Amino acid sequence: MIAMNTFVLALDGDINFRPHALHLVVDLMKKNKKLGAACGRIHPIGGGPMVWYQKFEYAVGHWLQKATEHVFGCVLCSPGCFSLFRARAVMDDSVMNKYTTKPSEALHYVQYDQGEDRWLCTLMLQQGWRIEYCAASDSYTHAPEGFGEFYTQRRRWAPSTMANIMDL
Repeated sequence: MIAMNTFVLALDGDINFRPHALHLVVDLMKKNKKLGAACGRIHPIGGGPMVWYQKFEYAVGHWLQKATEHVFGCVLCSPGCFSLFRARAVMDDSVMNKYTTKPSEALHYVQYDQGEDRWLCTLMLQQGWRIEYCAASDSYTHAPEGFGEFYTQRRRWAPSTMANIMDL
């Protein structure tokens, strides 16, 4: 019972948020015992053309994609930079045993290690846990300002996204 009412907050080191953003996702988790994770809207901060592009990309990703997934009842990923996880969902044997598996082939490496947050969410969804999005819960992350850093980040995200979607 304790794990059902215990939550784990996942954050990146550069994330900024106000207490109200956390209260909103906690309230969302309290409303539904089958909710394994909740995330809010992430705003990239920084300067320059690469950040401007990412502001547009994140806006589309959150306003359209995550909001649509939420309406359909199946948000596919709760991003590791600002998400709240239910301890019971993370500690589910079927989730944790697979999550801690070492990759033994190339596809596993892409799926397990290139987007750990997406892999964890895939495992939770496969076990029947839900993931929801709270558009009013705002957090701010420092986005890559140069193309090299941006490319390295996306080189991990894109294949991981495809590998995990195929597993659902």
